[in-house]
Amino acid sequence: MVEGSEAYNKQLVERLHGVLRPFLLRRTKAEVEKQMPSKHEHIVRCRLSKRQRLLYDEYMAAGETREALTGGSFLGIMNVLMQLRKVCNHPDLFEGRPIISAFDMEPLAVQMPSLVVAHGVLAPPHPLSCVGLRDVGLVWSGPECETAVWEAAVVEARQVTF
Repeated sequence: MVEGSEAYNKQLVERLHGVLRPFLLRRTKAEVEKQMPSKHEHIVRCRLSKRQRLLYDEYMAAGETREALTGGSFLGIMNVLMQLRKVCNHPDLFEGRPIISAFDMEPLAVQMPSLVVAHGVLAPPHPLSCVGLRDVGLVWSGPECETAVWEAAVVEARQVTF
C-alpha cells in the first residue's frame, strides 16, 4: 500500500480480492441457514441399568450432593449434574470395576536366562558365575537383551554374567 494515493490502494485491494476470490469461500450465517433443512428434535428415552440406578440413587442420597444442591452455588450444581451424567453415560468411570476376561494366555515359550537359572533349569555353582546360554538354546540377540532360539546357529556361543 502506498500512502497518499487512495485510488491506487483501492485498486490494489480490488485486484487482490479478484485473485483470492476463487480460493476463499465466504458465507454468512443467514445464507447458510436458508440452505439447511429445518431442525427436528427426537427424544429417545432409555432406562438405566440396575447398576446405573443404584449408583444414581446412592449419589443423590449422599450428604455432599444434598449440600451442593441446597447451597445454590452454580459450580456446585454443575458438578452434581456432571457426576449424574457420568453415572448415566459411563458408570465405570464413576465407580471402577475389575476387568474380568475369558482370555487365557499361554505360558511363555522362551524364558530369559535369569529366570531359567532362578527356576533351577540350569543351576550354576555360584549366583554370579557365567552361564552358557547355548545350553538352554538361547543367545543374546541385541542391545535390548532379547533372546531368540533361531539366532543360536548364527551367533557364536557367548558367556553372560549374572
